[in-house]
Amino acid sequence: MIWSNLLGLPEHFYGQFWVLAIGNVEKVLSKKLVNGTYSKLLLRQLTILYIGDTEHFESVMQEIAILENAPDATVTRTKPASLLQRPPLTGLWHKHYFYDRFIPGNLVAHWQKWRVENYVSESFRIGDTWPPEASRKIAEDLMQQGYIARGEQNKLTGEWIVFARVKDKNFYITLGVYGNDEVTLHLVRDCFDEFPALRSILYSARPCT
Repeated sequence: MIWSNLLGLPEHFYGQFWVLAIGNVEKVLSKKLVNGTYSKLLLRQLTILYIGDTEHFESVMQEIAILENAPDATVTRTKPASLLQRPPLTGLWHKHYFYDRFIPGNLVAHWQKWRVENYVSESFRIGDTWPPEASRKIAEDLMQQGYIARGEQNKLTGEWIVFARVKDKNFYITLGVYGNDEVTLHLVRDCFDEFPALRSILYSARPCT
């Protein structure tokens, strides 16, 4: 394994470490889930995050807790969960989760060209002398105001938690790859045997040809 090459530890150590990490993730999930359940695929994905990217892991768990109305759920600033309408994932649901890596994309989404132009023209009228610190101030304002506005409007976006909703019960399938529905569909198909209802959800939502 790569880790054993890096750290020089016995091979069996990493197997034991992985089992321990999975157990810890399962404990966290048991506290977040009220009525829902999850796939083995998602458990593996979350375990990888738990080991290597705790901020990423916590952001996903926070959104799952919100979806489940768990006792420790906090207020979300991301977009509400919604039904996917576009093939090939039609019929499934998705919920955004957010952490710092997604700030630039959210700022671009908020500060469209006309908004930036309006802000600059309102802040520095024609004929005003351009202060030396103007560029820095504009950059700081655009970042802070854009981030705050997206959060207050519950419009923060990031990657997806993809899930199915059957009889008011959520089945959490996979972490989605934003902008690549085919990759996400492949991950969903890997869970067909574990959750057979996924076949009917996906295929019944497709238009007849």
